[in-house]
Amino acid sequence: MAAPTPPIAGYRGLRGDALVALKKAQPLTAKELGRQFGVTPNALRRHLKELEAEGLVRYQREIRGV
Repeated sequence: MAAPTPPIAGYRGLRGDALVALKKAQPLTAKELGRQFGVTPNALRRHLKELEAEGLVRYQREIRGV
């Protein structure tokens, strides 16, 4: 039996906005989301790590060449 999915309601600010953006259009990079919300990709990654710890999102690192 799978664990219940935590509710998205209650998230405000950048985390709530990121959840809505990801729900509307996936996949998105941290750079794309950061540009959309006017923050650096590293700042956004911090929020994504917290959301991942809460089981709301999954992300993977992708290293791209030049």
